[in-house]
Amino acid sequence: MANTGKGTKEIDNFVALITWLTKPKHEEIEVVRAFVEQKGVRALFMSVTSLPITKELETKLIDLKNIIIAYDGDISEGGE
Repeated sequence: MANTGKGTKEIDNFVALITWLTKPKHEEIEVVRAFVEQKGVRALFMSVTSLPITKELETKLIDLKNIIIAYDGDISEGGE
């Protein structure tokens, strides 16, 4: 799913939150930012294992995905 309608402010806020929660390296947060700008947040969580990031950040993002699913249901395309 392409990032449609998300402005720079929303992306900046999301990246700031991910940075605060996961403490990634600068290079990794730029990977996350670029991916979110191109494909969106949902796609980030669905594709986390294919991103060029450290295993530590991958694990933290998977944990966040699992928290989202636990509280808000499936985040996959067509999910709840």
